[in-house]
Amino acid sequence: MIQKLAKLGALLPDDVVNIDPFGTIEDYRNRQIVFICFKRKGGTWEFDDIDQEEYQPDKRDKYLLIPKPGQQTSEFPAIDVYKPAELIVNGKANFSTSKPGKKLVKILEKFDTVFADIIDLLKNSEKPARALAEKISDMDRCALSIKLDGRYIGDSPFLKSKVDEVRNRTVDPNYYSDGKQEISANEKLCAITGQKDKVFGFSSFYNFYAPKTELSVVAGGFNKKLAWRNFPTSRTGVEIVERGKWFVEHHMQFRFSGLNYFLVPELILDLDPDGFFDDIKDMSRRYSLGDTEANQVEIDIVKALAEQNNSATFTMFFFEKNNSEFKILSSIDDIAPSHVSRLRNVITDIERDIIFHGLHGKKSKFNVAFKSFKALRTFFPNSKIEGDHTTRFLEVVRAVLMQRRVSYEVLLRYIMMKLRRVFIEDGYLKMFALQAWLILNVFEQMNIINPNHVKTETTHMNVADGKMRAIVEQFFDERPKFRELPAAQRAVFLLGVLTDKLLDTQQMERGAQPFRTRLNGMHISRKVAERLLPEIIDKFKAYEKYFKSYQDLAAIISDLFTYLDDNMSDDERSFYFALGMSLEEHFRVGKEEKAAEQVD
Repeated sequence: MIQKLAKLGALLPDDVVNIDPFGTIEDYRNRQIVFICFKRKGGTWEFDDIDQEEYQPDKRDKYLLIPKPGQQTSEFPAIDVYKPAELIVNGKANFSTSKPGKKLVKILEKFDTVFADIIDLLKNSEKPARALAEKISDMDRCALSIKLDGRYIGDSPFLKSKVDEVRNRTVDPNYYSDGKQEISANEKLCAITGQKDKVFGFSSFYNFYAPKTELSVVAGGFNKKLAWRNFPTSRTGVEIVERGKWFVEHHMQFRFSGLNYFLVPELILDLDPDGFFDDIKDMSRRYSLGDTEANQVEIDIVKALAEQNNSATFTMFFFEKNNSEFKILSSIDDIAPSHVSRLRNVITDIERDIIFHGLHGKKSKFNVAFKSFKALRTFFPNSKIEGDHTTRFLEVVRAVLMQRRVSYEVLLRYIMMKLRRVFIEDGYLKMFALQAWLILNVFEQMNIINPNHVKTETTHMNVADGKMRAIVEQFFDERPKFRELPAAQRAVFLLGVLTDKLLDTQQMERGAQPFRTRLNGMHISRKVAERLLPEIIDKFKAYEKYFKSYQDLAAIISDLFTYLDDNMSDDERSFYFALGMSLEEHFRVGKEEKAAEQVD
């Protein structure tokens, strides 16, 4: 990841990079920043009042609210308070013993004796503590800072030298100092530039590990002074990586099926980068985290990548960030826009089938679609009840975007885990079954899965001519993926159709579906399938007025049952059965059609 950021940083034009030397928080929307105000009187500081305002991004260099990982403290007295209630200790306003209070005091103590009076007031005076507690008692999160003679800390002459120092430095001291001594080495090869230079010991652009609190790994051994050997990085190398890091975090950070990721471009052709990065920035404006609406919808990464040409490849870094730890969940390397464009075209073509259209929602009809990988995420959930399947989900996404094979059997297992749960909970089986069918069609078309179907030569149905036979043949003939199915898969699919017809009939006649208990929780083994057909026929005899239409369908299934074998797994057999139940409406004839229209 670091090398890719370095390549990007070296190519970025200066006019697209605007690094804030302070590293202040940009997006703190709808949050308050609360100030403990002090005024200078007779050479000493006195408490004045508590002030507050909504955080304004254009005042970032005045607030100087700088996030720091873990236990690190900022250079300036401005902190993010996640739990303002912590300022109330044992039912009383007690600033000095609270976590936020200790942190703010610790920062002020860095300035020697300049703020000695303020520190004494914060530690020992009840007045500022009570006033502050009253102001923030109802807040769920806020920023806390001070004002000096009515000025923000960024405008105060008492902090000017520190502000100028931070503004003018090009490398964060955390890259070469542990707070007590500098850890560096001269005339060593920089891991970024490949040139000999002075290199630093703590160049940790993302905290994959804790270089200062843990012993150096391998290269440095037990000697902290040799920590530079782990990742020797020069000032120039740091600046290059920081440029790439800034651009990615500001323009290429997105949400994907509930996960954070960076999308890192890498140019592969000799072209003017200015136009390319303008296109990238335009894409980020439409899909970035900074757009409130984009936060509320799934990012369509397929569409976004498809709009780029093959002048670059893209790498997706899925990550979790928790305080001081930055954890990469998965990386998907060298994604070719041409492959993604073909994937988008395949999805669009398959989605045209009428079976994916006009599903009944709570308020209106909707279509099953593969607009983003959210459709796939449905079958790889992350919940307390269903468990966390994020790792497997990312493995499948990685395979899809890198044109790698996915196990058909594993995919079916996850699909059926979901469909069985939906069936048991009496959920909307049709929607999830069709989502799964759409995904399987797309993956097979892209050669990502290989169903290994053993094609049966004959699919002849020894049934007299009739409407049902014509409907069945037309359904299969109009859909290549169904037409290519072996007879065994067709048999369980049509058995699912017939089963759903029985359930609908029971619902209309009895107001209940007692036959659901015979479906074995949607675990359809060969033995269960062979048991169901005669049971369904027997049940239908109790509903004579419906039996004629279904008799032909039962005969077709009986004929196809000749080809049932053990080559099909229970998960695959169960899936086609569930799919048949979900597409029952496409096999209606005569009075059945009219009755269904009345119900609809």
